[in-house]
Parts: sequence; C-alpha cells; structure tokens
Amino acid sequence: MPYVFVRESIFKWWVVVQGLNHPEVRQLCEKVQEQPEYQNDRDKKAEFSVPSWMVLNGLEIMGFKVISCGAYSTGDQRHDQRDFVWTLHKNKDDWENTTNRRK
Repeated sequence: MPYVFVRESIFKWWVVVQGLNHPEVRQLCEKVQEQPEYQNDRDKKAEFSVPSWMVLNGLEIMGFKVISCGAYSTGDQRHDQRDFVWTLHKNKDDWENTTNRRK
C-alpha cells in the first residue's frame, strides 16, 4: 500500500496507523518507543496510545511525507467522535529500496 493513514481521536490519546506491514510497524515502535495497544497484520492496522506528533515524527524518520491533512466528524452531536486524518506517502524508489534491503 503506497499510502499510510494516521487518525487521531481528540477525545482520547488513540492514534490509528493503517497501511504499514509488520516490519514497518516494528520500526515505528522503535521510533516512538512504545508498543501498539492493538495490531492487526491482515488489515495493516496498529493503534497506539501516544500523541500523534510522536507517530508522525517516527513516520517522517522512516521516509514518509505528509501529503494531506484534514479533520472530519462522525456526527453533529456534542459527544460524537471527531478525528484528524493525515495521509502520508513514500516515494516508489524508497519502497523498492526498503523491500530490497529486507531480502
């Protein structure tokens, strides 16, 4: 998956990262110095209970770049969930170099 989505809940310190494979999640764990609270390799999803800036800094060190940022709400009521979404992109050459190094 060439894109990685990072979602942060404003009501709790949960940051969801979707689109990383297992070795990349392990590398991100090293960067943020925290293990994910939840991880599903099949869906390429990991949830961390750290501030979003730590996750974004870790992804930047790994070579990802933010290409869009937006906020959306799940409803109009006062206590509905509201998330902030960052979409990150890694260049094709970077993906290929990372894949070739692991072989």
